[in-house]
Amino acid sequence: VSFGTFRRCSYPVRDESRQMTVMVEQCGRYASFQAIPSAEWRICTVVTGLGCGLLLLVALTALMGCCVSELISRTVGRVAGGIQFLGGKYLCGEGMGE
Repeated sequence: VSFGTFRRCSYPVRDESRQMTVMVEQCGRYASFQAIPSAEWRICTVVTGLGCGLLLLVALTALMGCCVSELISRTVGRVAGGIQFLGGKYLCGEGMGE
């Protein structure tokens, strides 16, 4: 049995036709955000998304820096480094107190 924030393997499902719970012996994704079994995993999913968004913002800023010379400055570098630090911290799960 394996559960995670995005996938689950060998999970129990209620079979209404037989009025019993059966084990599904396959891996799959959660059907919706509400199907994620706990509030902690939902929070982890949101924080991971935020971390990815921050890292994407830094990557796009770096690409823009190649084309726009005014974008390259000490302040922009510090801000981008700070955003990258926060994004990496949350993406790795350290922001959740683990």
